[in-house]
Amino acid sequence: MSVKNNKNTRSTLQLFGRVSGLGISFALIICFMAFFGYKADVYFATLPVLTCIGIIIGFFLALISIYQIIKKDHL
Repeated sequence: MSVKNNKNTRSTLQLFGRVSGLGISFALIICFMAFFGYKADVYFATLPVLTCIGIIIGFFLALISIYQIIKKDHL
């Protein structure tokens, strides 16, 4: 019984690690795009416009990235 419990714990931790990685990558992609949008806003003096566009593009890029990871790993 101990071996089965150990396998369940290991698979649960592996799944938790994968899902945590997805969340972190989702957040980082959006943050990077928001940062680049902000820097472009400062450069072009269009302060809120490019930041918002960067966040929206980052959101869609993050969704595509997560979809590809889930499809590859069969989560």
